[in-house]
Amino acid sequence: MCTLTVSRTNSTEIVCILDVNTFMQGITEWNKAYWQLELDTLESWLLQGDKRETEWQAFLRGVRKAAIQGTFSGGRSERKMPPKL
Repeated sequence: MCTLTVSRTNSTEIVCILDVNTFMQGITEWNKAYWQLELDTLESWLLQGDKRETEWQAFLRGVRKAAIQGTFSGGRSERKMPPKL
């Protein structure tokens, strides 16, 4: 469960706060990267109309690969992200 709050601070700035309820959940590097990419995409879309499709495709490929690796490693390897995505 998460909430995104967007507030205008002045005529040229906004503040975005993504509040994620992590109660009783294991948080991985992939989770954190997803949330960061969401906020980066929002900023990019607001400033340039860009939805960061290339970054999302690369991220989703990485998540799928990590899930497959995690299946064969008992979940150990899926939690860590590769050094370069």
